[in-house]
Amino acid sequence: MVTCGPNGIYALVFGGMTDSGYFGETNTVTVLTQPRHAEQLPGAPDLPAGIPSDATEPLVWVPITTQGLAAVADRGYHAAAASEDGMQVYIFGGISRRQSRNDVAVLDVATWTWRVVETTGGVWSCVNLTMFVPCCLTLFDTNTHCIVSQSICFPTPLQNNIGDPPAPRFGASAAVYNHHLWIVGGGWGYDLLRSGGDHDDVHCLNLTTNQWQRPKGYRDCPYSSSVGRCHAAALVGSKLVFFGGGLEMSNDLCWLDLETAQWGAPNVVGPRPQGRLSASLTVLGDRVFMFGGWMPGCHELGDLHEVCCFESHDAALEWEHAGSHKWYVVVVVVL
Repeated sequence: MVTCGPNGIYALVFGGMTDSGYFGETNTVTVLTQPRHAEQLPGAPDLPAGIPSDATEPLVWVPITTQGLAAVADRGYHAAAASEDGMQVYIFGGISRRQSRNDVAVLDVATWTWRVVETTGGVWSCVNLTMFVPCCLTLFDTNTHCIVSQSICFPTPLQNNIGDPPAPRFGASAAVYNHHLWIVGGGWGYDLLRSGGDHDDVHCLNLTTNQWQRPKGYRDCPYSSSVGRCHAAALVGSKLVFFGGGLEMSNDLCWLDLETAQWGAPNVVGPRPQGRLSASLTVLGDRVFMFGGWMPGCHELGDLHEVCCFESHDAALEWEHAGSHKWYVVVVVVL
């Protein structure tokens, strides 16, 4: 589920599996919103009797009629993220027809129109002067029998941040930050537990040039148990926070600071939730909640937990130097 639209008025769900977790892929779009916003949506049904158009409760589900849908493959276990203004929803990867994918599609929320993003990548697919490093080349002149030195520029992978596209994967995390689409981790194979392995790499797509990049200074995750297939993730400020997932079905917590390229892991106190796949991690105001997921033997889970971040005097250091996070079980009362 992705928050999108002007002022975040929509919670959008795209695709998924409808049969046994691996079959019946869909590419439908459904939006959860307030009734007063639902009237503006294409394909919106008439409001039920007794609900005024300015009501804030209850929320309503609206199946959206989109354009250009034929170009977007049915899929499940994909990653999704909204642009910083909420008007574009990016879909990456997933499983389709028992194969992992690495394509990018984007839904324009203003027109409800799909398009497939034609990305570029490859180490030397685009060359400019910023990809070269000055070096000194020493030559021996056979005519004068003298050693000659000349300053030239050689291409170096350390300076070239134009990267290959991410390998096909499912269960990765996606976030849009600083006009880049960030893709972290996930897994490869055709199902959750019986094939493939886990990724721990970081990629980003420049949303202006549509070029894939391996960002300078970034390294693969040193806490790989938290970024494998079907982990949970949420963007908190500049930090992309990860929980669980992977073939090991971890219950670890870590983050990647997209501003500083630093990985970190907190000192967690209190009982942790059980390890799991396909949980959701959500930011609500200044609170972070983890909900549900799946475990063998337990099947679908419906528990809700909160991770509380103990603040320091320096807000920029609260995750790293405050250090302690505590899991709480949250009790929800349904009236």
